[in-house]
Amino acid sequence: MIQATNHWQAVGMLAGGLGLFLYGIGVLADALRQSADTALRRALSRGTRSPFHGMLLGTFVTGGLQSSSASTVLMVGLCNAGLLSLRQSVGLVLGAGIGGTVTAQLLTVNWLAALAPWCVCAGAFLALFTRRRAARLAGTALLGFGLVFVGFDLMRFGVEPWKPSISEWFQTLAQPGFPYLLASLGIGIAATMVVQSAAVTTGMAIALAAGGAITSLPSALALMIGCNIGTTVTTVLAAAGGTAAARQLAAVHVMFRVLGGVVSLLAIPLYARFLDGAMPMDRALANFHTLHNTVNALLFLPLSGLLAWAALRLVPQRDDFSPAPLFLDFSRRGTPDERCRQAHHEIMRLADLTRSMTSDAIAGMASRRERLFETVLAREKQVDALHATIVQFLLAADDEETQQDRTLAPACLLQLAHNLERIGDHAENLVELAGFYQPPKQPMHPELQAHVLEAGRMVEAMFAAAAPALSGSDPNTVNRLSHRREALNGFIAGKTDRAREMVRSGTCRPIDAALFEDFLANLQSSASHIARAAVAVTNDA
Repeated sequence: MIQATNHWQAVGMLAGGLGLFLYGIGVLADALRQSADTALRRALSRGTRSPFHGMLLGTFVTGGLQSSSASTVLMVGLCNAGLLSLRQSVGLVLGAGIGGTVTAQLLTVNWLAALAPWCVCAGAFLALFTRRRAARLAGTALLGFGLVFVGFDLMRFGVEPWKPSISEWFQTLAQPGFPYLLASLGIGIAATMVVQSAAVTTGMAIALAAGGAITSLPSALALMIGCNIGTTVTTVLAAAGGTAAARQLAAVHVMFRVLGGVVSLLAIPLYARFLDGAMPMDRALANFHTLHNTVNALLFLPLSGLLAWAALRLVPQRDDFSPAPLFLDFSRRGTPDERCRQAHHEIMRLADLTRSMTSDAIAGMASRRERLFETVLAREKQVDALHATIVQFLLAADDEETQQDRTLAPACLLQLAHNLERIGDHAENLVELAGFYQPPKQPMHPELQAHVLEAGRMVEAMFAAAAPALSGSDPNTVNRLSHRREALNGFIAGKTDRAREMVRSGTCRPIDAALFEDFLANLQSSASHIARAAVAVTNDA
């Protein structure tokens, strides 16, 4: 790859590499989301069924990739795709620290950097020139994966002009004394954040130690701890534009590395006493890297629940809904009735999401606020991902039942999920229609807009009235919903006739009346799906 010969080229390579890195994350997450099947979800569910199992899986995957950055990027992609929840990912983060020590021990060049361009080439070929959906999705995932590491490699090459300075810092600061200890910690963090690879900076420190440039073991250990903390910047960058679950994963990674670094920093006298004089300096640093990460992982394993709790507080969901299922267990444990209860709980999340989309679409039409419309469009992707996950879970649960044990519950829950997903589609349609009236375009005729907002309020009230039926607590709600739906249909019929009269009299533009009817048609369809969703539940009650 081309080397940066001056600082302007270095900055350009850093910027371009960051762009490719972030874009590759998005492509990878989208491909994973579309191609995820029940087998993959089941494998992830079993591999992360406890923090300990997740730690083993994270260690194995990271050791195979020879890069903790690579494994955490994959974790972020899985979280963005809704295939990993925060609870499942904590153990993987702990294991990634252990698996990442393989590189320091072997001191080999990361083979992913050399393989990335071939991944981009093969992925692009499959995505563009194959007809089978599975092959296209595999190619897209491979393309995204390759772009991540092409961008990653581009950023690393972009800092070449600064590497001599970094090497000088390492040699100068790794000296005896407490101030140098703290300075070594800081320079290890800063250097790894710039270089974007703990493998590079730890390898550099080990090489300098082997050459006799670093002589103080305590300061050298602090330097290694700083390199370990600095690698969290890759996870933070990867999760920056992702879902709340991905950002929470990044928060767990940062907390684990920082707190673990503090623990190891306080224990440096013990580590130094154990390692000093028993082996050459470079071997001592490599062994410390392994020991430090393993001890910290085992130390924080019982605290994995606390790390997840803290991440939820530091990175709240806000308006964001995670596409990762919170209640579904793909590992085939539990009775058919228990799996149906899990699916029903997850579908209630879907109901809350589509209800908020409808409310925001109507509120955006009233206020003409672009932010509300953007929120609805972002949530539509979350709805599609969560709906696909629920459908896979219900179909797998239904297939596993024998003919004698078969019940109507999975079929009814599928109907419920389908109708709720369609409500989200209609909310998206409302946003697209409202785009014709966004500033500086001419607004809708005030009378027609008032009618649209009134119909929207009727749909919102119908959604609120349907809540007891959707939760299965009040089957009698269906009759009341039927009356509300009839009232809405009557209102829409009357206001549609009124809009046509306004066109004939020249009071409003024909385009306004046509769009007005589209608005009402989408609201009417949403009401129909609300009623059908309630019927799907009560028929099985």
